[in-house]
Amino acid sequence: MGLDAPDYFHYPGHAPPPRFSGGMTATSPFAGDMDYDRCNTPYDLEIGSPELNHRINATNLAAQLANGQVSSSAKYGKIFPHLCEDGRYPPDFNIPKTVETIRLLDSSQLERIFQAYRLPVDVRPLHGGSLYARDGVSSTKLRTLRVMALFEYLGAWKIVEYEKLRRW
Repeated sequence: MGLDAPDYFHYPGHAPPPRFSGGMTATSPFAGDMDYDRCNTPYDLEIGSPELNHRINATNLAAQLANGQVSSSAKYGKIFPHLCEDGRYPPDFNIPKTVETIRLLDSSQLERIFQAYRLPVDVRPLHGGSLYARDGVSSTKLRTLRVMALFEYLGAWKIVEYEKLRRW
């Protein structure tokens, strides 16, 4: 079965999809029966329902895979958000953001994102600090730890590893 590809340079705008010699049209492997108009608004699905859980898991896995490919040197690489448990994106992170934009989030935005994802707000124990030792940890260092914890949660491993090597 060969591929009959049209001459893409002669089509204004978008080119039509290529057709296989058997008459089948090439489609994206991601094109399924998902209703893309409702992708960001699963209000009609009950929290905890199998369909909602499947949609959340599939979306978060795709975001995790995409985020894992972002290089630490790509300041303008896009980091994709995960869906929360209710099937919605966090209000402060409802569209993909660049690495640089995430690094520049203020503390209140980071805290709201952490609360939406139900992540621990105090990240010092995760990185070797003591929960009760508030001395010696500057607010800048704490904010950096939160940003790194967010990158780690979203699956941006290359960025986290680079920052660990660079800073610690």
